[in-house]
Amino acid sequence: MSTTNDVNTSASANVAAAEKESEGSMFNVKWIFTTILATWPWFVASMAIAYLIAYMYLRYAVPIYKVGNEILIEDTRTNSNASAEALVLSDLGLHNQTDNINNVMRSFRKRELMEEVVRELGLNIRYFEHGRFKTGEFYTNNPFKVFVADSLVEGIGGTQSYTFVFDKDGSFQYKPTGTKEYLSGKLNEPLTLQFGEVKIVKTGYPLHYGTEYEVTLSNTATSALTFAGRIGLSRPDRSDNTINITSTDELPKRAIDVINVLVEVFKVADTAEKNRFAKHTIDFIDKRLEEVKKDLVSVETQLKDFKQDNQYINIASQSDMLIATTGEFSKKLSEAQVQLEIIKDIKQYVKNNGNLHEMIPTTLFIEDNNLTTYLVEYNNLLQERARKEASYQEESPVIKAIDKELKTARSIILENIKTLESSLNIQLDKLEERSANLNSQIRAVPKKEMQALDYTRQQSIKQELYLYLLKKKEETAVTQAATISGVTVINTASNYGAIYPDKGRIKNRAIIIGFLIPMVFFSVRRLLNNKVIAKSDIIPISDIPVLGEIGHYKDEESQIAVKRNSNTAMAEQFRALRTNIQFLLPDPDDKVILLTSSMSGEGKSFAAINLAITFAISGNKVVLIEFDLRKPKISKHLGVDNTNGISGYAIGKYDLNSIIVPSGVDENLYVIPSGHIPPNPAELMMLPKIDQMFEQLKKDFDYIIIDTAPAGLVTDAVLLNRFSDTCLYIVRQGYTYKQQIQLANDLKDTGRISKINFVINDVVFNRGYSYGYGYGYGYGYGYGYGYGYGYGEHGSGYYQTEKTFMDKVRGSIGNLFKKRRFK
Repeated sequence: MSTTNDVNTSASANVAAAEKESEGSMFNVKWIFTTILATWPWFVASMAIAYLIAYMYLRYAVPIYKVGNEILIEDTRTNSNASAEALVLSDLGLHNQTDNINNVMRSFRKRELMEEVVRELGLNIRYFEHGRFKTGEFYTNNPFKVFVADSLVEGIGGTQSYTFVFDKDGSFQYKPTGTKEYLSGKLNEPLTLQFGEVKIVKTGYPLHYGTEYEVTLSNTATSALTFAGRIGLSRPDRSDNTINITSTDELPKRAIDVINVLVEVFKVADTAEKNRFAKHTIDFIDKRLEEVKKDLVSVETQLKDFKQDNQYINIASQSDMLIATTGEFSKKLSEAQVQLEIIKDIKQYVKNNGNLHEMIPTTLFIEDNNLTTYLVEYNNLLQERARKEASYQEESPVIKAIDKELKTARSIILENIKTLESSLNIQLDKLEERSANLNSQIRAVPKKEMQALDYTRQQSIKQELYLYLLKKKEETAVTQAATISGVTVINTASNYGAIYPDKGRIKNRAIIIGFLIPMVFFSVRRLLNNKVIAKSDIIPISDIPVLGEIGHYKDEESQIAVKRNSNTAMAEQFRALRTNIQFLLPDPDDKVILLTSSMSGEGKSFAAINLAITFAISGNKVVLIEFDLRKPKISKHLGVDNTNGISGYAIGKYDLNSIIVPSGVDENLYVIPSGHIPPNPAELMMLPKIDQMFEQLKKDFDYIIIDTAPAGLVTDAVLLNRFSDTCLYIVRQGYTYKQQIQLANDLKDTGRISKINFVINDVVFNRGYSYGYGYGYGYGYGYGYGYGYGYGEHGSGYYQTEKTFMDKVRGSIGNLFKKRRFK
């Protein structure tokens, strides 16, 4: 059983300690909840103000809209079925674009593309209207237009801005934005600005006279940089080839136009990029056609001259037979010679440093697969380098790495060309050997026929080569015309709605901030506060129990808060305090209650008066002693004559019955005034007459309530403690310093005041037990204590001199004070 009791006792102690720790913590749930309940008007007002600010902000904030489209990109890495155009290009050696999705996304960010968009939409000149609270921008609906040469705008370094104010007579005032002095101008007349001459013309849209308009002019590069920063590219689904292009803008229509034009500009650029192969091939063929054409004309001229000079009409039948026999052989020999010449041209083309970043025609005439593969890879590297140039500087490691790969690829191509050239030379040597055999047969033909045969053979070779080149040129041109962009628009640009400001989020945040502001304020105030606010401020620093709490009393004229049949909250609080005191004083002989505090102004006299009334109206005979001899207040508050009192009784001037007077508040309540203010109250309280007074009062009254001076200033309370059965230490909310609680702890620990209990006074009760933070000062001490009382407030004649009074005191108590020094 003993063990069980010990366990229960230990558990109870732990629970009590936990509750004490919870009460004293800074942010316990109880404190937060009660603070909100006690100060809810502050929270409501704060949230209302925050919401109003958010509403005003949303009303005048310029919204930003998000616009986007969806496009499909042809990705040859995932497309196993090549298009007809791709097959033709492959057959011609013109490698079709193999951009992957990421390369296309990077290409959309090319500066040149956005610059073209700026030029097409005229985005380098922007128009604004300044209102009272916000500035609006125009797009296609501007009330006036600035006509200026493109060359002048391109010459602007960065951005220039001008402010215009129009008048009804067609004139206007203008100035460079940021300056103070206005200049004059007229509509439809030349106007000279800092960068050149312009003309201002009305457009027909409403023009507000007297309103400030602003025009900003930027060169194309600056404007492109501004709008390119608003473009977003994303790939929502990695499993397909779609891309979303988005843009943010204050004007959704402008953002839609920017995206749509950007896509069209990209498609044109993409098609042009793909046709670079065909263009290089056609240029190469045209160059060769010119050379072959000259050779063919020369040979035909020589043949014509030969026939005219020799009146030669037809070749002999033997020659016809030789030509017919060698027709197919001549074609092969011609093709081999053509390929050798083309190989030499390509070799020279590759060696030329001026063509380092130019495409090389691939399998137009070349039948070597290895060389074709290397040429395709080389062209792919060139294409990759062109894409990287949009994002990297010429000296960047990425570009240098590609240049290194290109150099290596060119070396490999030259080695393959050398090998192929050697192979073709061997093939031509064999064909030449067979040609020698034919020539020996041709020599048997008469001389004139032999010459005619030689001209005819040269003509046939050149003609075959010329027709072959024409055929390839036509095929390449057809392919070039059939080339289309790999971009397909799935959904044109549309407005997704405003993304800023987020109305719902801002309103919610405003309400949260409005709630947090008072909470933070009260928390910081509590954290920095060095005064007692609530019972939780006392519990962590003192073991002295809190006996009761008294609310704030608003009536400044009367200090009587409790009356018979009163059912106010204040009356109930004093009744609760009376009940708690009765539990503390179970013995009928325990009837003396001492009230003190740390300093003046804590409501000690107010509490004493109303506590005495509370005991009196319950049928107890009560005497209230005004023992605050330094600053008496009770007699004044109750309207009692203060002439006869304790000070006169102590020196034997009056008897006890003569100083006990009715309170005038209740028939059971009597008052002993302080009397005239003595020069040294502490000495007086130790007189034997005081002991005799308490002995008699205990016989005549049920309860004796003593209102004494603050214990934190003088020792009166300590001296009177010998008569008290319990002490009420008054603490005033928002007035008593937390450090002063230590004074009560010291009084208890040293035993100078026994059975001490706290009573918290002037508590603002708004909801239940919750504490507020508004402090009223309707009563209490207005001033501190003084220490020289030679002349009382009732005149200087009461005590002739301080020496006379002290002589009487010393005569009454004998040698008691010989060992004490008067302070």
